Amino acid sequence: MKKIAVTLLLTGLTGISGCSWVKVSEAGKQVAILPESRVADCVRIGAISTSVKDDIAGIDRSKEKVRTELDRLAQDQAVLMNANSLVRLSIQGGKGSYVAYKCP
Repeated sequence: MKKIAVTLLLTGLTGISGCSWVKVSEAGKQVAILPESRVADCVRIGAISTSVKDDIAGIDRSKEKVRTELDRLAQDQAVLMNANSLVRLSIQGGKGSYVAYKCP
């Protein structure tokens, strides 16, 4: 019985680890994530740092889900800065680093 409970718990945690809980606002959806080569004619607004949990109870979450959540948080931060574009500098673990730009 104990073995079944542990298996159910781990199965549930694995399912949760794949979930993406961060939703981007409608305004944030309008913020483009661009390669650095595409912002040459843009005005640099500032730096953005984001963070999310990259594991749950010691189980690693999907790198894609973590990146998506970090990007969504950065897009919403860019809106608050009146930026319309982002360049993703790095994602390491559950931390993202971006530069916000205002592009024509």
